[in-house]
Parts: sequence; structure tokens; C-alpha cells
Amino acid sequence: MRKTNSLQTVIAVLAGLSAFAVFSPEAQAKVGEEKAGPLMGNFKLAPAVGFGRYYYGTQFAMELEIAYAVDRDNNAYLGFNPQFQFGGFGDAIINLTGTFQYDIAIKAVTGLYLYPKINVGLAIFPNSYYSCGRFGCGAGGAAQVAFTLQPEFGVKYNIFKNFHVLGEPLSFPIYIGDGAFAQWRFWLGCGFDLDP
Repeated sequence: MRKTNSLQTVIAVLAGLSAFAVFSPEAQAKVGEEKAGPLMGNFKLAPAVGFGRYYYGTQFAMELEIAYAVDRDNNAYLGFNPQFQFGGFGDAIINLTGTFQYDIAIKAVTGLYLYPKINVGLAIFPNSYYSCGRFGCGAGGAAQVAFTLQPEFGVKYNIFKNFHVLGEPLSFPIYIGDGAFAQWRFWLGCGFDLDP
């Protein structure tokens, strides 16, 4: 009984200290800051759910992104964001895409941004379970390459000057090759802002 009570006491003390750290005036003054500079990097994870005529199953998706703001206000980003997807009949997709993102500041909340985004590039299907052509879908075969267009929309919050969290609930990669299909993804991630 004493071990349980001691553990509960420790948890209560840690929760109280955490709440004080988050809700104290000093902490609130530090949370929600403007971006540090034009260089942005992100790490994202998402489920990727296929839909359309050629259903592709559900995959696990991961993205690494690096971008640089090309305007004075650090809102218009150009970058490179390779994506790796696994699962869905044991197949994989590697997306090599360039990206354009535009941050729209929400003036009522410092550090909060909404952003539309577009990714364009090549999709590589190493195992080619994707091979859906005019004569139907085949399983297996040589690797294939397709064009990918990915409209996205997200929200980003700068917790600190150099650190932000983000969510992109609307991400629709469209793949056009021998056949065509689309996916829906819900990205969650975090990243950094720097002034190099």
C-alpha cells in the first residue's frame, strides 16, 4: 500500500509542477512566439488511406522536410520534402517532391498559422504492386515511376521561437502513371525555425 501511495504522491507532485510550469505567467510569456527565421525543417508521420477505382490500402507515411522562406515576412516557403510510405499489400511508395507553402498568421493568437500547401514531383513504386493500367491491376513487376500532385492544408503553432508543432488534416496525394489513384493522409509533426 505504501508503494502505491508514494507513487501517487510523486505523480501528483509532478503534475502540479507541470501545471505550474505551463500556466505560470512567465511560461505563458514564453509560449507562442514568432518564427525565428526563414529556414524551416519538419518531421511528420501519418496514415495514408488509398481510395478510388484502384484501392491501394492503408500505409504508414513519414516525411522529412526542409524549406526556406523566399519573402521578407518569412511566410512563402519553397522546399524539398521526400516522403516514405510502407504497408498496403506489402508495397512501398517513395515520393520525391518539391513544395510550396504559404503561412497565414492568425493575429489573435501569436505563433499560430494556417497554411495551404502544394507538393509536386515523382512517386517511385519499388515493388510495383501499383501497376494498374488500362487492362486492370497487376500484382508485382518491375519498379514504376508516376507523377504526383499533392494539395494539402495545415495548421502550425510556434510554441517557442525555434520550435513548432503542426497538423495537416487535409493531404491528398494523387498519383498518375499507367493508371491513377489517390490517398488521404493526416500528418502530425514537429519542426524548427532558424535564422542561418
